[in-house]
Amino acid sequence: MSMLSQISGFETSRLSQCIDNKKQRRARVSRHYLSSGSFALSSDEISLLSRYNSLP
Repeated sequence: MSMLSQISGFETSRLSQCIDNKKQRRARVSRHYLSSGSFALSSDEISLLSRYNSLP
């Protein structure tokens, strides 16, 4: 196998792995800003707040 073929194969493999890693990171559930930090509200509390704070 020529050197260019090897480099091309390695690069294709590396790019494929990077894409897979990005998909895994995006699959994580993002946390609501109120569920972290000093607030630390539960998801039920956040749901209640959003229900009662929405304007008709």
